[in-house]
Amino acid sequence: MVGLLLKLSLKLLRKSVVYRNSSQKNSTINIYPLISGNYIPDFYAQLVKFYLQVVDMLNWTISSKFRPGRPVRIHTNVASLSATRELGSTRRKLGESYNKLSSGSRITKASDDAASLAISEKLKAKMRSETAMGRSANDAISYFQYAEGATNSISDNLVRMRELAIQSSSDTIDQTQRGFINKEIHQLREEIDRVSKITKIGDYQLLAGEMKKFEVMLSDNASAVKFDLANLAHDTHSLGIFDIDFMNSRQSRLALEKIDFAINEVSGSRAKLGSINARLQSAANNLSISHENNSAANS
Repeated sequence: MVGLLLKLSLKLLRKSVVYRNSSQKNSTINIYPLISGNYIPDFYAQLVKFYLQVVDMLNWTISSKFRPGRPVRIHTNVASLSATRELGSTRRKLGESYNKLSSGSRITKASDDAASLAISEKLKAKMRSETAMGRSANDAISYFQYAEGATNSISDNLVRMRELAIQSSSDTIDQTQRGFINKEIHQLREEIDRVSKITKIGDYQLLAGEMKKFEVMLSDNASAVKFDLANLAHDTHSLGIFDIDFMNSRQSRLALEKIDFAINEVSGSRAKLGSINARLQSAANNLSISHENNSAANS
């Protein structure tokens, strides 16, 4: 459209030009001198100036001599396209940096490092498993410490019963005093039975013989560590002291033999519980060290 207007304007210019001398009649019309000189009326000069400004704004290239039908070229803003591309790349990298800073991880998605992500996920699974196994080991330690405390209480009662049996085996005390000793013996037996019934792991009475084995998961394979809890029944019937009395020196000496047997049984159970507890503590320490090393490898 602008080109057509320029053509029409130039035709009008040719018709309106007043030459100062005849030597200029055959010369080629040059647009720019016509505009700045006095060869054409001011109206057409202003019109040509306007069209040239429009052409210049659209980045069209024209020569000093007007040639109708010349192709028009529009320049592409390459610098703007390059700046837009670089801005998009910068925004993407900035977003990735924010994700890594907020999560604290070098790899936040598979595209960051696919091979390292696979290794990291395996290490994470192992660390989570070790954390769960460590909790299980510590819970088992607490259970067995509780059971060992109960056997310690039973052992203290048996030691007191043996002391009374030694005292009752002598003829230095009479029947009335032996009757007082029997009352204390009765209370000690009741306390031993009570402790054996209330000492539980879950729903099982540990010192009443209800739990025969105890399993704890201490490795990431399918097998669990099993602990034998047989022969841990420590009520008065299991220990053989449910029917002892100190009515005379002979019965007191017989009761002394039964009390010594019960003390040996309880001491053996305490040794078993203590060894299990020591093993669990060692396993918990090993799991803690393994978790620390895997965390360092994953970081």
